[in-house]
Amino acid sequence: MNLGMHLRRTIDTALVTLTTMVALAGFATVYAGWTWLVFGIVGVGLAIGAGFLAERFALPAVAAVALGMVGLIVLAGPVVLPQTTVGRVVPTAATLRALVDGAVGGWREIVTIAPPIAAEGHLAVAPYLCGFATALAGFLLATRTRIALAPILAPAGLLVGGILLGTAEPAALWLQGSGFAVLALGWVAVRQRWRAGAALPVRLSGLLTAVGMLLVAAGAGYGAVLVVPVGDQERYVLREHVDRPFDPRQYPSPLAGFRRYEVALKSKVLFTVAGLPAGARIQLAAMDTYDGAVWGVAGNGITTASGMFERVGERVPTNRQGRAARVTITVKDLDGVWVPMVGNLRELRFSGDRAMDLTASFRYNRETGSAVVPARLRAGDRLNTSVVVPVVPETGMLTGQAVVDTELPRPIGVPESVAATATEWTAGAGTPVAQMRALVDKLRQGAFSDGTADSGVRSRPGHGAGRLREFLAADQLVGDAEQYAATLGLLARALGIPARVVLGVAPTDGFTGDVTGSMVTAWVEVPVDGAGWVAFDPTPPVTNRPQPPQPENQPNGTTEVVAPPVIVVQPPAQLPPPDSVRDPKAGAADGTRSGWVWRLLRIAATIALPLLPIAAALAAVVGWKARRRRGRRGRGTTSHRLALGWTEALDRLRDLGVAV
Repeated sequence: MNLGMHLRRTIDTALVTLTTMVALAGFATVYAGWTWLVFGIVGVGLAIGAGFLAERFALPAVAAVALGMVGLIVLAGPVVLPQTTVGRVVPTAATLRALVDGAVGGWREIVTIAPPIAAEGHLAVAPYLCGFATALAGFLLATRTRIALAPILAPAGLLVGGILLGTAEPAALWLQGSGFAVLALGWVAVRQRWRAGAALPVRLSGLLTAVGMLLVAAGAGYGAVLVVPVGDQERYVLREHVDRPFDPRQYPSPLAGFRRYEVALKSKVLFTVAGLPAGARIQLAAMDTYDGAVWGVAGNGITTASGMFERVGERVPTNRQGRAARVTITVKDLDGVWVPMVGNLRELRFSGDRAMDLTASFRYNRETGSAVVPARLRAGDRLNTSVVVPVVPETGMLTGQAVVDTELPRPIGVPESVAATATEWTAGAGTPVAQMRALVDKLRQGAFSDGTADSGVRSRPGHGAGRLREFLAADQLVGDAEQYAATLGLLARALGIPARVVLGVAPTDGFTGDVTGSMVTAWVEVPVDGAGWVAFDPTPPVTNRPQPPQPENQPNGTTEVVAPPVIVVQPPAQLPPPDSVRDPKAGAADGTRSGWVWRLLRIAATIALPLLPIAAALAAVVGWKARRRRGRRGRGTTSHRLALGWTEALDRLRDLGVAV
């Protein structure tokens, strides 16, 4: 190979590497950190090495691909998937399985997980494969074809793919747009001159022309990489147009199982918490839709509601202000899909035997701060989080603040008495916060009952329309947090105040330790301007016992006299006159038989009369078909009768229910 050929191979290799790395920059907004870039560089180096070996020994392109695949599998373990190897070096069956999972299903998960994603497990395979496939395709096209434009097609495809898999915010406009355009145009121009047999441009005029063309290409590339349609629309990325797979409506309402926490799991340790800041609450679920039966979590169709759960990476960007804290939650007897969360999540990491499964199953709602794991929690699961806990002032300091207009699903099936009760209880309250305080004060005057015999008065569980109608109509409000929180949420909505019901734990300041079922409660949150979602606790203290019903008092000194029953004396039976007695045999022979026959005739007439019109219609249809059949058999020429006979056969098949 002469010096010119070596120079061409060097330039092709350098430009394949540079354009592939620029195209890989689109993953910068998808992954957290820079380990993904290391994986991409390893993939590019592996592809260039396989291409050089095939070129050195004059092997076909298929052999180059095979060599590259072998190296891809060997290096995938120690570089990308060390947790699946033996001694972080030797690949195993788990390595191959993770590599296949990343190659087949990793793309779907990338666009359904909210970035930035931790470059771990099978999710780290994408940049590794992209770097390898793009560089190998570009190198083979550059060394085995004379088409000037061919080698740039692979990096250009990766550039577009990285934009589609990325976010609405570009990773690096100048690098992806102008930088790629300059490299691509310069590479194509050089290869075009090689094809024409000319040397590289060295004259000043040629250099100036080349620089001018590169500047034009830089400007055009900068605008093209925006991928922005005409107008004010954002650039097109796939993650903005995919359906989230998790639908909370498939699961029961978290509030519907409240009585289980306070009775069956009263003394059970649900989970332990460490690092909880003072005044912070632990949230299990936030519900903002009511259907007449339960408060529930809205579906995915409402983007601003509680149902938008999405997969998130190890880091969750948030602009919320407050106290930073690291909270660790260890699951004990808590089961289900709802994950205890504190404040607004910034980072999370599961630990334990099921860490990888829980990480893949975790879904987070940025709007409400709720989280779920469809894989369900089990004893021993541990969640390490970094959170921001907003500092919320006391409600007494927010009386004059306005409520933020928030779009929430409209409740349906609300009891009729709710609106009238809300108006009555908030008479004189001028602002929404003052109205909420008035409602809370009225509800906290009620009595607490968990439905057990120790409560004095049994209280039924549930918060459907009938139960809440009964709750408000009683002489004394009696219930637990389920009824009080559900009622306050509907009362607030009746006044036009956006409110949601939250199930969780409100421990005392500085709490650290075991959370039992008796600590689970429910409250209502309202978005207040400048303070975020403010909690209102309507449940009265446990010490507010319901008053038993008073027995009716009897007047003193009086004795109730029970009157004896009245006995009616019947007169003696009268015998019929002698001439009215008839022979039993005569009656059986004439009166009884004729009456029986007459009754049968009446029954037959009653049944037959309604059927006569139907029978007449059926007879008309049958007669018309018979007349048509005779006409088809005897009318017209022979060919005409054959055609009508075929039509008759089709009609018969349809009458018999046979699909023709």
